[in-house]
Amino acid sequence: WSDTDRSWAAHVARSFGVDHINTAAGGIGLMLTGDKYGPLQKAGPSPEHYEDRLCFNWGLGSKGDRYSVGDMPEVDLVVIWLGQNDLIAGVGPGNIAKGTKAYRAQLEVIRRHRPTTPVLCLYPLGLIHTSHSSNRLLKGKVKRQAALATDIKEWAEAAAAELGGEKAGLYVRGVAMEPAFDPEQDFGLMYEIGHKAQLKWARGVVPHVKAIMGWDVVEGC
Repeated sequence: WSDTDRSWAAHVARSFGVDHINTAAGGIGLMLTGDKYGPLQKAGPSPEHYEDRLCFNWGLGSKGDRYSVGDMPEVDLVVIWLGQNDLIAGVGPGNIAKGTKAYRAQLEVIRRHRPTTPVLCLYPLGLIHTSHSSNRLLKGKVKRQAALATDIKEWAEAAAAELGGEKAGLYVRGVAMEPAFDPEQDFGLMYEIGHKAQLKWARGVVPHVKAIMGWDVVEGC
């Protein structure tokens, strides 16, 4: 997603009148290497690039420019929405142990720099692809897309539990777009999602942020 000001993260932040920082927007995987465009466009695996000062070293010739412990800017909340690319283009469904290991690596690198910051890990409630007959992305990927509703949840829950769970500030929550999402009309949250889908995903994330942080929603949002 190229315009981060119109991303779901930005919409969630505006709902609470706070700033947002996108460290990734598209092309990122927990395990997927994301280097199909060459060494200067390497996007993943995400745990290996969380410390990059230039997010995921887009155009950066080396990994030398990285945050040391204590240098990373402070934030109030870290939100993780990863796993789609791994299931669709990477490891595929059913690799729970491998996915859990990768998710744990992501949480561990976050904790290295932000030991007490709450972390919200998201997964979709139900299928998030569309049944629309015009959606060419659906063909041949039904099993992989169905796994989005199960595998990401298992990875996140297992990894968070291994590191202390909610007592350690690690929250795993499912996001529903209903009733805003219409499977007959919307293309859902697959691949390069549109502005309306960003809004609908944001709508499902806001209640979780409110519950975890205790923030009030800005009037009119």
